[in-house]
Amino acid sequence: MANSTDPFAQNIHGTNPQNLIEKITREKIYNTPFWKEKCFGISAESLVDLAAGLRSYGGAFEGAKKSTSFLCLTLKMLQIQPGHEIVLEFIKNEDQKYTRLLGALYLRLVGRPVEIFQYLEPLLSDFRRVRHQTREGRFGLDYIDVLVDELLHKDSFCGIVLPRIPRRHVLEGIGQLDSRTSGLTYNKERALRSTPLLLARVCPEKVITLAQSELDMRHQEQNNAAKQKQVVDSSGRDTRAKNDSIGIESTFYPRKRVKCGL
Repeated sequence: MANSTDPFAQNIHGTNPQNLIEKITREKIYNTPFWKEKCFGISAESLVDLAAGLRSYGGAFEGAKKSTSFLCLTLKMLQIQPGHEIVLEFIKNEDQKYTRLLGALYLRLVGRPVEIFQYLEPLLSDFRRVRHQTREGRFGLDYIDVLVDELLHKDSFCGIVLPRIPRRHVLEGIGQLDSRTSGLTYNKERALRSTPLLLARVCPEKVITLAQSELDMRHQEQNNAAKQKQVVDSSGRDTRAKNDSIGIESTFYPRKRVKCGL
């Protein structure tokens, strides 16, 4: 039967894998032409070809009466339960973004919390746009990193209720996950290092580099030191203290404009 689970498939979270999708949603998938035409009697190898043909993602549409091909393939993966290596290849596939998203959703449904964070968090650096088929049947745009963040923190995705998983800080507290370093810190440091060069390309004559800023600070220190050397006596005349007595260097650093070599 096309609608039955593989007899060799193992239970997921103590139940039939198909039960991870609500019955009313499964019935809509069973009545979808894509399911009847493409998802009958396929293997894991045939599933790879069908996943490569996806051009959008989404759940039910047209008043929640029909299901997208993305949702049909999600249910089919729950039925035939492909190998762990195939699922990881789906997630690591950088050429087919919808295949990657399909693998991420399947792993979120059947995976353990540790491996979910381990394999899905790297996808947060994937900023490509994907087409989303809305409930009205129209198409919009989303981003893979935003969708992966929803898989990690939201309770539902494409109309499917996701299994509950512990928060990341809980897994860190019990030693199952290492603390995660945000990519924003690296990007900020990289931007700060590249800012003078970017400014030089835009307006070279107005570039103030770190070397010039240091010269400006030295010049200001020398001006302050020179003012301290002026001692006004009681008669109103200025007297100059000796440099040796107050330990002030007499070397003068002139202000210079330093330009970046382009």
